[in-house]
Amino acid sequence: MNARLHWLEAAGGLDPWRRVVEAEIAAGWEAAERHANLPEIDLLVQRVPQGGIPHLGMGGWAYRPNCFAVTLDPDSPHFADSLAAGALQRQVVHELAHCLRFAAIGYNHNLGDAMVAEGLCGHFTHECLGTPPEAWETALTAEQQAEFLARARAAAEGPYDHHAWFFGRGAGAPPKWTGYTLGFILVGRYLAANPGVTASAILGLHAARLLRDSWPEISADI
Repeated sequence: MNARLHWLEAAGGLDPWRRVVEAEIAAGWEAAERHANLPEIDLLVQRVPQGGIPHLGMGGWAYRPNCFAVTLDPDSPHFADSLAAGALQRQVVHELAHCLRFAAIGYNHNLGDAMVAEGLCGHFTHECLGTPPEAWETALTAEQQAEFLARARAAAEGPYDHHAWFFGRGAGAPPKWTGYTLGFILVGRYLAANPGVTASAILGLHAARLLRDSWPEISADI
């Protein structure tokens, strides 16, 4: 594993979980490495009380092509079950995909970029681990999908509020996780329309190109 682990424990120790955390990180890394050439990475393993995704007790964040973090909250009632169920592996694979996309084309500039980036990371995780979509990738009803796909299409290339579209924060914001779900749908449409193409093969594809092949199909079956 070509990763340097940095343990950030000022907010609390991780010794009781260190061995299993290391094993889960290694398993996620190995799964991703079978589908992509991975760079050398600084991986921050940090304990953050009430940090991460609440229903998992953990989360991840990619900072740049060669650095990402996983956030662990062992005090969460969901942490132990999530760890046992492979959630940390999935977080590692997801954040590695972000790092690979950062290296290929840089960071997001608009809503379209952000949705496609998250959708690609979700589908890359499925490709590597065979796991079902996450809760944030299936967060909308069919009616909400139709409404917010139309709204997102109109807003895709302009300035946007990331916290509103992805976390449901602020007055009049879309439902929580809307951006993640729409991205997963759009990337899924692209892959379905291009048999044999994999998420790993298009991690560096520009969002505008992918969306050109995905938007026209939206009204047909949603």
